[in-house]
Amino acid sequence: MRNFAAPLSLVLFLFVPLSGIDAQEVPKAAKDHHDRGEMELQKGLYSDAIDSLTEAIRLFPEYASAYRLRGDAKRRSDDNLGAIQEYTKVIELMPGDAWAYNLRGISWRNMKNHGKAIEDFTRTVTVDPRFHWGYYNRGISHAALGQGKKAIEDYTSTVKIDPNYISAYFKRGLLLENMGRYDLAVPDWNYVIAINPRSSNAYYNRGRNMMKQGKNLPAIADMTRSIMIENGDHESYYVRGNVWRELEDHHGAIIDYGRAIELHPKYVGAFNNRGLSRMDLRDYKGALEDFNHALVLNPRYYRAYNNRGRVKHEQANYTGAVKDFKRALDIHQKYASAWFNLGLAHEKLGDLAQAILDYDETLKIDPEEYVGLYNRGRLKKMTGDLEGAVADYLLCVKIAPRYHRAWNNLGTIYNGRGEVEPGLKMLNRCIEVAPDYALAYYNRALIWEKKGAISKAIADYTRMIELNPQSHDGHYARALLREKQGDRKGAKLDLVKALQLAPAGWKDRSKAQAALQRLAQ
Repeated sequence: MRNFAAPLSLVLFLFVPLSGIDAQEVPKAAKDHHDRGEMELQKGLYSDAIDSLTEAIRLFPEYASAYRLRGDAKRRSDDNLGAIQEYTKVIELMPGDAWAYNLRGISWRNMKNHGKAIEDFTRTVTVDPRFHWGYYNRGISHAALGQGKKAIEDYTSTVKIDPNYISAYFKRGLLLENMGRYDLAVPDWNYVIAINPRSSNAYYNRGRNMMKQGKNLPAIADMTRSIMIENGDHESYYVRGNVWRELEDHHGAIIDYGRAIELHPKYVGAFNNRGLSRMDLRDYKGALEDFNHALVLNPRYYRAYNNRGRVKHEQANYTGAVKDFKRALDIHQKYASAWFNLGLAHEKLGDLAQAILDYDETLKIDPEEYVGLYNRGRLKKMTGDLEGAVADYLLCVKIAPRYHRAWNNLGTIYNGRGEVEPGLKMLNRCIEVAPDYALAYYNRALIWEKKGAISKAIADYTRMIELNPQSHDGHYARALLREKQGDRKGAKLDLVKALQLAPAGWKDRSKAQAALQRLAQ
């Protein structure tokens, strides 16, 4: 993420009216040293400025402006405690000087003492309620203490007084974004763009907020505008690449990630994400190159290990995948995605017990990971733990009510246990949420057969075949029911089709051949 630095230095050299002192009362020699010190301060000659202002104060001990400027010089020299002493002296001489409280607050903030800073910024706006810098600076300290709502209130007060104060819009927009209020952050970037149409930062931030709201095309337009203003900005290319990925335009994403890498050759995230897009295009060689490059740049980048493991899994290198997932977990033990993928790899290696343990870890970290629940339930079913499988499937559909595969598997378990009505209910729900899921029609047809509803069973097998014309099991099952109903012609057609489609080792091949011979007589 880009960092936006607010222009705090603007408070350093503004002329501050000294209401308690008539400038004509200041001895000329003291004023000469004061003015020389101010010039030296503006040139960054802080030590010389302190010397000149010290002489001015020696000649005129009540010279408030000299104390303030000496405080500025000390603060710019990182002597914040010394600066606080100077601003305190200004306040003693001029208790109603909002600037002195504001500057002392900045010094406290530089020392990370935000509590003291907030006290001074509050005094600033108490002395002068129209002093917008006080609200702005107090907002920064509130934000540093994690008090986002108070910070937003302060930034809002700032722009009410000065509607063109860009820094306050920026800070408020970033806070709102961090709070997930992207809809409220966008107007702040709109204000900035209205004030400064050449602000690439504003287009960049608005584009990110658009992307997070799923408004991908406006996000691309904003990132493109940011790039047009600042062509060397690798971050805008990177984020635009992410938006292309969201739109599944992986070729466009790869181009933008490549441009980001050209501008910033050590951009680990761009290598990683380009690898993801290459993986989506099944360019596994290119994906591995990118993930390897990311790991050369940052050997502890656990996401790249996880993603490289995914490529190896796709290449059926399950042992290599396991090694990469474990390396990711060595770095980040609470990385749910790596535990999930490790479970998939262990299943492929035939270690179902270990795969179940991997999903256990996934769900400890992310109890809402419903696919992890589904997979664990599926493995429990395979290992004979039907009660455990049912519990996982039920929790899965509680979290994700439209996850049809879990409804289907619940239906098959209930049917297998002889609980026909609950099984039928689960399969009806599956078909309700996924009307094109062929397997559910097949499984529901089995229940209709048990209930003696042959016509309904044939209708479900027919729908299943419409959705999956290559299903030899569907044709075979429908053939047997058509024969029962006396539809010999339809039964023979289905048996012929089943024998054509079935693989060589199909367990029911001999039965199908016998049925076909019987019908031919």
